[in-house]
Amino acid sequence: MRLPSGATRFVARAIGVPLLAAQLSFPAGLLWWGGLEVSLSSDRATVGQQVWAGVEMSDADGRTAVLERRTGRAWTEFSRATIDDGRARLAAPTTAYASDMELRVRVLGGDEEVSDPLHLRVDPPYEPVGRPEMARPGTARWNPCAPIRYAVDEGAPVGAAEDVRAALAEVSRATGLTFVEAGTTGVVPQNDTASLGAGVDLVVAWADPDATSMLDPIEGGVVPMAGGTAAEVPGYRGEDGRPTGWIVQGRVVINERYDLVPGFGAPTQSTGLPRRGTVLLHELAHAVGVGHADDATQLMNSGEAPAPHDLERYGAGDLAALEAVGAGRGCVLDTRGAQVGTWPGNG
Repeated sequence: MRLPSGATRFVARAIGVPLLAAQLSFPAGLLWWGGLEVSLSSDRATVGQQVWAGVEMSDADGRTAVLERRTGRAWTEFSRATIDDGRARLAAPTTAYASDMELRVRVLGGDEEVSDPLHLRVDPPYEPVGRPEMARPGTARWNPCAPIRYAVDEGAPVGAAEDVRAALAEVSRATGLTFVEAGTTGVVPQNDTASLGAGVDLVVAWADPDATSMLDPIEGGVVPMAGGTAAEVPGYRGEDGRPTGWIVQGRVVINERYDLVPGFGAPTQSTGLPRRGTVLLHELAHAVGVGHADDATQLMNSGEAPAPHDLERYGAGDLAALEAVGAGRGCVLDTRGAQVGTWPGNG
């Protein structure tokens, strides 16, 4: 069989059988395992770019090939296809950023075949500033195997719901978490664990500082522009076996005294204020478990110059922190090893 040239090269050897060193060339990421050949169309992609896992296996027509992604210690199915004429093509997950995604292919039916792992990196559509080492993830995270139901303030400014939706889409790309709209709410979040309303896990609200403890003055008596926090319950673990807190509620409050310009991007020159979407990116990252970064180049910095809201998008450290609290570690499990469901207090 003639194989196309590629980036991965090795010398074939056999045990107990004299062989002339035959140098074979394979496409990048090609694995040959017990008659099963698997290759990725690319081992690096931009988010949303289509990547395929090509499968070749003789005498396997009609069998099902399944592409799985490692999540913690488990493997989670992403796509499947029927092998026809010795081949199948499987879509790889590229909807969320990933610094090193581990994939494999299983062929079901008969003697099951499993490929060695392949690796795929999924990048944002821009070059993040800083370094991944600047990340400051927290010790708790949401259960990525259940959707996060969010509600937006019923009295939010015009267009604010669209900015919330866009900001959550970016958080989703960075974490792999799923956010589902649950309508509007009149709840004004506080620094407590009170219910956010039936069927709601995350609230984004606009309020006067006098109406919420989340906007209490900070050091120097400064009233914050916004606040974001996550309520967690300790004593759980991820599918990777590591302990974790389980985030069960998220709260974001924007100070309504600030007339923020809608959308995303650099601050407006006329007011010097950040755009509303950028503020939401910062506070929503807190709501999914990310802390402040020590470096001023990161959007999650704690307020050193430049202020975090003066930046336009997540830096490399921000993205690393968001990935660390995201779906890559698998579901959140209780002490019995069962996946957690919806926090009872949220209905």
